[in-house]
Amino acid sequence: MQKHKRMHMTMLRDHKHGLLRKMTSFCLEDELRVLDMLPGVSCIANTESYLVAVSDSFCQVLGRTKDDILSHDIFYFIHPDDHERTKKVYADQAIGKDVPQFENHWRHSEGHYILFKWTASEAMPDGLIRAKAKV
Repeated sequence: MQKHKRMHMTMLRDHKHGLLRKMTSFCLEDELRVLDMLPGVSCIANTESYLVAVSDSFCQVLGRTKDDILSHDIFYFIHPDDHERTKKVYADQAIGKDVPQFENHWRHSEGHYILFKWTASEAMPDGLIRAKAKV
């Protein structure tokens, strides 16, 4: 029974990761609609550390507006203790390395931090990284 459950979870994770990789031909809004169908929060980032699109759930979790989130570098929101690890992951993704899972803490508008458990694609040919997080 455990082996079957593990195999199912692996297939589900691989399917979600594959979905993130295949979404290069949609416009950003269409991509976010697809990502919003999955549980958690979603975003699309460029390789210069800025988010270019975020889901409504992303905004709700952080208690922020889309304009606020999109107008700052991601490190404005990420806990200082997570900066180096996040920079390493970001650099790996920017050069096409696959970093399927990582964690960091994001600052809520009220000042406390929330743990994000990310699944993300490497940078696609369009220079964008698609990501989904559990919070």
